This record gives sequence, C-alpha cells and structure tokens, in this order.
Amino acid sequence: MRSMFLLLSVLAAGAANVHAQSGASALSAIKLLPKADAKRIARIEAREGNPTPERWYILVHDPAEETGLHEYVVARGSLVASRALSQFAEGLTAEEVIGPEAFKFDSDRAGKLAQQYALANNTIPATLNYQLRKDASDGTPVWNVTCIDATGRALGGVVVAADKGTVLSHNGFPLEPAPNKLKGEEDDEESRARSRSRDREAPSNAPKKRYVVRNRPEPVRQAPPQEKPNIFQRIFGGR
Repeated sequence: MRSMFLLLSVLAAGAANVHAQSGASALSAIKLLPKADAKRIARIEAREGNPTPERWYILVHDPAEETGLHEYVVARGSLVASRALSQFAEGLTAEEVIGPEAFKFDSDRAGKLAQQYALANNTIPATLNYQLRKDASDGTPVWNVTCIDATGRALGGVVVAADKGTVLSHNGFPLEPAPNKLKGEEDDEESRARSRSRDREAPSNAPKKRYVVRNRPEPVRQAPPQEKPNIFQRIFGGR
C-alpha cells in the first residue's frame, strides 16, 4: 500500500512539473498589468491550479470606479480581460491594497508548501486554489492555498506569509513535513539569491585568469663517447 502511494506521488509530481512549465506564476502575471494599477493590487485569486492555474484574477483598487474595483484576467501569459466587476468581490477600498512587501514570495513556492503538507498527511491534491490578500485580523498579506481532491472536496490548506514565506497555519493537515526538508528548500532559494547577487555585483570587465599549458622542451640526448683505438688497431688498422 505504501509503495503504491509513493508511486502515485511521483506520478503526480511529474505531471505537476509538466503543467508548471506551460503556466505562469502570480508575479509573472502582475508584470502584464499597467504600472499604475500594479501598485494598487488588493487581491489575487486563482482556481484549479495543477499546480499552476490557467487564469489569474487580479483585483486592484480603482478610485475612478463607483465600487472602487477593477479586475484584470491573465491567461497563458497574456492579458485577456479588463473589467469593472469580479466574481470574487463587490468592491474594494484603499485600505485593502497590498504593499510591495507582499510580492516577495511567489505563488509557485506557496503551492509547493501546500503540496508538501498534503503529502505529509498521505493525501495527493488534484488541484490547488490560490488567494492573496490582507489578513482580516491584522492586515498581514498572506497566501491562502487550498488543496482540492478529484471530487472537488477541500482536503486542507496552508496560510503563508507573503513577505517571508512563513507557514502561519495548516488547516486540515495536522501533520507537518520534515523540518529539514523545508529548511533545505529555503537554503536552496537563499543560495541561489546570493549567487545572483554576486553575479550582479561582479564588474563585467573584470579580467579573467587564464591558464596556459606550456610545452616542456625535450631533453637533449648526447652522443655516446667514441672509443679510442688501441695499439693493435693503430698498427693493423682493424677494429
């Protein structure tokens, strides 16, 4: 039974990776918005991610609208809709706008955390639902990622701080993944970030050390010394 579960886990991860290659993260979708509206984002929604959803719904506060709401829809790397209504909210206020610090932890990393919690509790989600907004209690920007099974039932989910990637809660998933596994992934991200930083700081015209292989001269071979003729050779001329 356990081997079958591990096999399904591997297959699900492989399918997820293939799908992720054709999709885009939330932060990639934000780049398609007008710059002025990208600074007034109040909520991001997506459904049926596998793990990356096909559509991102980005809600911004627009004071020119009567409801204060404007919605953009991004699908397959393109902006496909721009409208003054949304199925996710009736209106927005300036207080709901998320600050730039919220866009440090992308949706793909939040989704990976949710999948790890699901696997730790012996479940494999069929899809993921995403939501980024301010927490109602203290205004902290958080990712809410809900794991959904094949029948549409919610298995559980995680709430992740959008600035640091800290898991604040994991509803429906009582068991936690191994801490060293989560820590290792964080270390990998930090290592890649430090490497990118060093590459940016290094001057582009810095001289590169060249290694030259020098050929060693062949040793000079001296001719063997000639033998002097003895007395008989000198008299008879023989050798």
